[in-house]
Amino acid sequence: MNNKTDYNQLAGDFTDYKANKNSIEWVQGYNRLTGLLGFSLKPGDTVLDFGCGTGNYARTLKETYPGLVVIGVDSAQSMVDEARRLDPSGDYVLYNGGIQDEDNLKSYSGNLEELVNGRVINAAVANFVFCTMLNPYEILGICKEIHKVLKTGCPFYIMETNWPVANGKDYGQFRCLHYPELKQFQEVETILRKPDGSEVLVTDLYLGDTFYGHVLGDIGVSCTYENEPENGVFRSRHYWDSPIMLRKIVWKE
Repeated sequence: MNNKTDYNQLAGDFTDYKANKNSIEWVQGYNRLTGLLGFSLKPGDTVLDFGCGTGNYARTLKETYPGLVVIGVDSAQSMVDEARRLDPSGDYVLYNGGIQDEDNLKSYSGNLEELVNGRVINAAVANFVFCTMLNPYEILGICKEIHKVLKTGCPFYIMETNWPVANGKDYGQFRCLHYPELKQFQEVETILRKPDGSEVLVTDLYLGDTFYGHVLGDIGVSCTYENEPENGVFRSRHYWDSPIMLRKIVWKE
Protein backbone atom coordinates (compact mmCIF):
# COMPACT_ATOMS: atom_id res chain seq x y z
CA MET A 1 0.00 0.00 0.00
CA ASN A 2 1.26 3.47 -0.86
CA ASN A 3 -1.32 6.19 -0.25
CA LYS A 4 0.98 9.19 -0.17
CA THR A 5 -0.88 12.42 0.50
CA ASP A 6 -0.72 14.97 -2.32
CA TYR A 7 0.32 18.14 -0.46
CA ASN A 8 0.04 20.21 -3.63
CA GLN A 9 -3.71 19.98 -3.07
CA LEU A 10 -3.59 21.11 0.57
CA ALA A 11 -1.92 24.55 0.56
CA GLY A 12 -5.10 26.42 1.52
CA ASP A 13 -6.03 23.78 4.08
CA PHE A 14 -2.65 24.01 5.79
CA THR A 15 -2.69 27.80 5.93
CA ASP A 16 -5.88 27.56 8.01
CA TYR A 17 -4.83 24.46 9.97
CA LYS A 18 -1.48 25.84 11.15
CA ALA A 19 -3.00 29.19 12.10
CA ASN A 20 -4.23 27.95 15.51
CA LYS A 21 -1.27 28.69 17.81
CA ASN A 22 -3.18 27.45 20.86
CA SER A 23 -3.19 23.92 19.47
CA ILE A 24 -1.18 21.12 21.03
CA GLU A 25 1.10 21.15 17.97
CA TRP A 26 2.19 24.69 18.82
CA VAL A 27 2.17 24.47 22.62
CA GLN A 28 4.05 21.17 22.88
CA GLY A 29 5.86 21.27 19.54
CA TYR A 30 6.63 24.49 17.70
CA ASN A 31 6.93 26.64 20.83
CA ARG A 32 9.37 24.21 22.42
CA LEU A 33 11.42 24.09 19.25
CA THR A 34 11.50 27.88 19.00
CA GLY A 35 12.81 28.11 22.54
CA LEU A 36 15.53 25.52 21.92
CA LEU A 37 16.70 27.27 18.76
CA GLY A 38 17.03 30.48 20.72
CA PHE A 39 19.83 28.97 22.86
CA SER A 40 22.20 28.73 19.90
CA LEU A 41 21.12 31.32 17.32
CA LYS A 42 21.96 35.00 17.00
CA PRO A 43 20.87 37.78 14.60
CA GLY A 44 22.24 37.14 11.13
CA ASP A 45 22.24 33.34 11.53
CA THR A 46 20.39 31.25 8.97
CA VAL A 47 17.89 28.45 9.62
CA LEU A 48 16.86 25.94 6.97
CA ASP A 49 13.17 25.06 7.31
CA PHE A 50 12.90 21.90 5.22
CA GLY A 51 9.31 21.14 4.28
CA CYS A 52 8.21 24.64 5.24
CA GLY A 53 4.71 24.27 3.83
CA THR A 54 2.99 27.64 3.68
CA GLY A 55 5.67 29.24 5.85
CA ASN A 56 3.84 29.49 9.18
CA TYR A 57 6.80 28.37 11.26
CA ALA A 58 9.36 30.30 9.20
CA ARG A 59 7.38 33.49 9.84
CA THR A 60 7.14 32.68 13.54
CA LEU A 61 10.92 32.27 13.80
CA LYS A 62 11.57 35.60 12.10
CA GLU A 63 9.03 37.37 14.32
CA THR A 64 10.48 35.79 17.48
CA TYR A 65 14.13 36.42 16.64
CA PRO A 66 14.52 39.66 14.62
CA GLY A 67 17.48 39.51 12.29
CA LEU A 68 17.26 35.76 11.85
CA VAL A 69 17.33 34.54 8.25
CA VAL A 70 15.07 31.59 7.35
CA ILE A 71 15.23 29.66 4.08
CA GLY A 72 11.93 27.85 3.53
CA VAL A 73 12.14 24.82 1.27
CA ASP A 74 9.23 22.69 0.09
CA SER A 75 8.63 20.17 -2.69
CA ALA A 76 5.02 21.28 -3.32
CA GLN A 77 4.78 24.26 -5.67
CA SER A 78 1.41 25.31 -4.24
CA MET A 79 2.90 25.45 -0.73
CA VAL A 80 5.81 27.61 -1.90
CA ASP A 81 3.43 29.89 -3.80
CA GLU A 82 1.22 30.33 -0.72
CA ALA A 83 4.25 31.00 1.50
CA ARG A 84 5.46 33.69 -0.89
CA ARG A 85 2.00 35.26 -0.99
CA LEU A 86 1.79 35.42 2.81
CA ASP A 87 5.39 36.60 3.23
CA PRO A 88 6.54 38.43 0.06
CA SER A 89 9.89 39.37 1.57
CA GLY A 90 10.63 35.82 2.69
CA ASP A 91 12.96 33.30 1.06
CA TYR A 92 10.86 30.33 -0.09
CA VAL A 93 12.18 27.96 -2.74
CA LEU A 94 11.02 24.83 -4.54
CA TYR A 95 12.87 21.61 -3.77
CA ASN A 96 13.28 18.85 -6.34
CA GLY A 97 14.51 15.43 -5.32
CA GLY A 98 13.82 11.75 -5.63
CA ILE A 99 15.06 8.24 -6.26
CA GLN A 100 16.94 8.25 -9.55
CA ASP A 101 17.05 4.49 -10.15
CA GLU A 102 14.13 2.30 -9.08
CA ASP A 103 16.49 -0.68 -8.97
CA ASN A 104 18.76 1.21 -6.56
CA LEU A 105 16.67 2.79 -3.83
CA LYS A 106 19.71 4.55 -2.39
CA SER A 107 20.20 6.54 -5.61
CA TYR A 108 18.55 9.65 -4.15
CA SER A 109 19.40 13.02 -5.67
CA GLY A 110 18.12 16.51 -4.85
CA ASN A 111 18.90 20.19 -5.41
CA LEU A 112 19.31 21.42 -1.81
CA GLU A 113 22.94 22.52 -2.22
CA GLU A 114 21.94 24.57 -5.26
CA LEU A 115 19.11 26.24 -3.32
CA VAL A 116 21.31 27.08 -0.34
CA ASN A 117 23.91 28.47 -2.76
CA GLY A 118 26.86 28.55 -0.39
CA ARG A 119 25.09 30.22 2.52
CA VAL A 120 26.09 29.08 6.02
CA ILE A 121 23.26 27.13 7.66
CA ASN A 122 23.36 27.43 11.46
CA ALA A 123 20.39 25.17 12.21
CA ALA A 124 17.90 23.05 10.30
CA VAL A 125 14.38 21.89 11.11
CA ALA A 126 12.02 19.39 9.52
CA ASN A 127 8.57 19.64 11.11
CA PHE A 128 6.08 16.88 10.31
CA VAL A 129 7.93 16.25 7.05
CA PHE A 130 9.70 12.90 7.07
CA CYS A 131 6.65 11.11 8.45
CA THR A 132 4.81 12.12 5.24
CA MET A 133 7.37 10.38 3.01
CA LEU A 134 6.37 6.77 2.47
CA ASN A 135 9.79 5.71 1.18
CA PRO A 136 12.46 5.58 3.95
CA TYR A 137 15.22 6.01 1.36
CA GLU A 138 13.83 9.44 0.49
CA ILE A 139 14.26 10.44 4.13
CA LEU A 140 17.83 9.15 4.22
CA GLY A 141 18.66 10.94 0.97
CA ILE A 142 17.36 14.25 2.28
CA CYS A 143 19.22 13.81 5.59
CA LYS A 144 22.41 13.33 3.61
CA GLU A 145 21.71 16.55 1.68
CA ILE A 146 21.05 18.47 4.89
CA HIS A 147 24.30 17.13 6.31
CA LYS A 148 26.16 18.65 3.36
CA VAL A 149 24.80 22.17 3.89
CA LEU A 150 24.53 22.34 7.69
CA LYS A 151 27.49 23.89 9.51
CA THR A 152 29.47 21.31 11.49
CA GLY A 153 28.25 20.98 15.08
CA CYS A 154 24.98 22.81 14.42
CA PRO A 155 21.65 21.19 15.34
CA PHE A 156 19.07 19.53 13.13
CA TYR A 157 15.65 19.16 14.77
CA ILE A 158 13.02 16.70 13.56
CA MET A 159 9.43 17.03 14.78
CA GLU A 160 6.70 14.49 14.17
CA THR A 161 3.76 12.74 15.78
CA ASN A 162 4.68 10.53 18.73
CA TRP A 163 2.58 7.59 17.59
CA PRO A 164 3.08 5.28 20.61
CA VAL A 165 1.41 8.00 22.68
CA ALA A 166 -1.03 9.47 20.13
CA ASN A 167 -2.33 6.19 18.66
CA GLY A 168 -6.14 6.29 18.68
CA LYS A 169 -6.37 9.60 20.54
CA ASP A 170 -8.20 12.81 19.69
CA TYR A 171 -6.41 16.10 20.40
CA GLY A 172 -9.07 18.45 19.06
CA GLN A 173 -7.11 19.82 16.13
CA PHE A 174 -6.09 16.35 14.99
CA ARG A 175 -7.08 12.75 15.64
CA CYS A 176 -4.84 9.75 15.09
CA LEU A 177 -6.67 6.64 13.94
CA HIS A 178 -6.25 3.57 16.13
CA TYR A 179 -3.97 0.68 15.24
CA PRO A 180 -3.84 -2.45 17.45
CA GLU A 181 -0.12 -2.73 16.73
CA LEU A 182 2.45 -0.28 15.38
CA LYS A 183 5.19 -1.69 13.18
CA GLN A 184 8.16 0.18 11.74
CA PHE A 185 7.43 1.62 8.27
CA GLN A 186 3.70 1.06 8.70
CA GLU A 187 1.36 3.53 6.99
CA VAL A 188 -0.82 5.37 9.52
CA GLU A 189 -3.56 7.95 9.07
CA THR A 190 -4.39 11.18 10.86
CA ILE A 191 -7.47 13.40 10.56
CA LEU A 192 -6.67 17.13 10.64
CA ARG A 193 -9.44 19.55 11.63
CA LYS A 194 -9.49 23.06 10.18
CA PRO A 195 -10.93 26.08 12.03
CA ASP A 196 -14.19 25.80 10.06
CA GLY A 197 -14.69 22.22 11.32
CA SER A 198 -13.94 20.49 8.04
CA GLU A 199 -11.48 17.60 8.05
CA VAL A 200 -8.51 16.48 5.98
CA LEU A 201 -7.22 12.89 6.04
CA VAL A 202 -3.45 12.50 5.65
CA THR A 203 -1.33 9.36 5.39
CA ASP A 204 1.97 9.18 7.28
CA LEU A 205 4.70 6.64 7.85
CA TYR A 206 5.44 5.33 11.33
CA LEU A 207 9.25 5.26 11.50
CA GLY A 208 9.69 3.83 14.99
CA ASP A 209 12.01 4.94 17.79
CA THR A 210 15.27 3.68 16.30
CA PHE A 211 15.09 4.87 12.69
CA TYR A 212 17.13 8.08 12.92
CA GLY A 213 19.62 6.94 15.51
CA HIS A 214 20.47 3.60 13.90
CA VAL A 215 20.05 4.13 10.18
CA LEU A 216 21.78 7.44 9.45
CA GLY A 217 25.16 5.72 9.61
CA ASP A 218 24.13 3.60 6.64
CA ILE A 219 24.40 6.63 4.34
CA GLY A 220 27.89 7.58 5.46
CA VAL A 221 26.84 10.22 7.98
CA SER A 222 28.51 10.35 11.38
CA CYS A 223 26.10 11.75 13.93
CA THR A 224 25.30 12.03 17.61
CA TYR A 225 21.65 11.25 18.23
CA GLU A 226 20.23 13.16 21.19
CA ASN A 227 16.78 12.04 22.24
CA GLU A 228 16.63 14.64 25.02
CA PRO A 229 17.56 18.23 24.02
CA GLU A 230 19.77 20.37 26.22
CA ASN A 231 19.02 22.25 29.42
CA GLY A 232 16.79 19.54 30.83
CA VAL A 233 13.75 20.75 28.92
CA PHE A 234 12.57 17.17 28.42
CA ARG A 235 13.02 14.52 31.08
CA SER A 236 11.63 11.31 29.60
CA ARG A 237 11.78 9.32 26.40
CA HIS A 238 8.30 10.43 25.33
CA TYR A 239 8.45 13.87 26.96
CA TRP A 240 5.69 13.56 29.56
CA ASP A 241 3.53 11.48 27.22
CA SER A 242 3.37 14.29 24.66
CA PRO A 243 1.85 13.37 21.28
CA ILE A 244 4.58 15.50 19.67
CA MET A 245 8.07 13.97 19.37
CA LEU A 246 11.05 16.29 18.96
CA ARG A 247 14.42 14.81 18.07
CA LYS A 248 17.78 16.50 17.81
CA ILE A 249 20.67 15.33 15.62
CA VAL A 250 24.11 16.95 15.71
CA TRP A 251 26.57 15.88 13.05
CA LYS A 252 30.24 15.88 13.96
CA GLU A 253 33.12 15.32 11.58
